[in-house]
Amino acid sequence: MTTGDTAIVQPPDRIIRWPLVVAMGIPVALILCDAVFGPDVLYVVIGQPVLLLLWCGAAIGALVAGVISIRQQAWPRAIAYFLLPAVVLIHALAPWGFIRFYDALGDRMHFQIMRPHYLAVVKSLADTKQPKLAVFNWGGMSFASQGIVYDESDEITRPRQKQSPGWKARAHNTELSCGYGATPMGGHFYLAQFPC
Repeated sequence: MTTGDTAIVQPPDRIIRWPLVVAMGIPVALILCDAVFGPDVLYVVIGQPVLLLLWCGAAIGALVAGVISIRQQAWPRAIAYFLLPAVVLIHALAPWGFIRFYDALGDRMHFQIMRPHYLAVVKSLADTKQPKLAVFNWGGMSFASQGIVYDESDEITRPRQKQSPGWKARAHNTELSCGYGATPMGGHFYLAQFPC
C-alpha cells in the first residue's frame, strides 16, 4: 500500500446546535422560573445564580470548542460554538439590566396565569360603594416584596397629595401604607414593589 492510497477521513464540518439551544434556553428558563417562583428567596439566592453559572460554564466550554474548531478549519462549527460566548458576553455587559428584563417578563407571565384568580377574588369582595382595592403579595425578601394591586380607582399612580382620603384609608392597612412603586398591567391591575 502506498502513501497515495491512504486517505485521512475528516469528520463532516457540520453546524453544532447545542450552543444555540443553551444561548436561548437559559434566558427562557429564567423567565419560566420567575413566572413559577417569582421573588421566592431560594430562587433568587440559589436558582438564578445556578442557572447563570451553568450558562457561563457552557459558554467557556463552547469557547474552547470554537478554538479547537478553528484549528481544524471547521469554520461553520466554530461560528456555531462562538455564538454562545458572544450572547453571554453581551448580557454580561449589563448584568442587572439583563436580570431585570427577564424577571419582568416572568412577572408578566405569572400575572397573566394568575389573572383569572385575581379577578375572581376582586369580584367576591364586599361592595362598600367605594372603588375596590386589593393587594396580592407574592412575597420576597424580609426587607422588600412585590405583588399585584387591583385599584379600581387607579389612584395608585397619582402623587400622594392627589390621592383621595378614601383611597388612603383603604390602602392604610395594606402593604401600600409603607410606600411602593407601581407599574400598570392593564385593567386596573398594577405590579407593585413594597419596601416592607
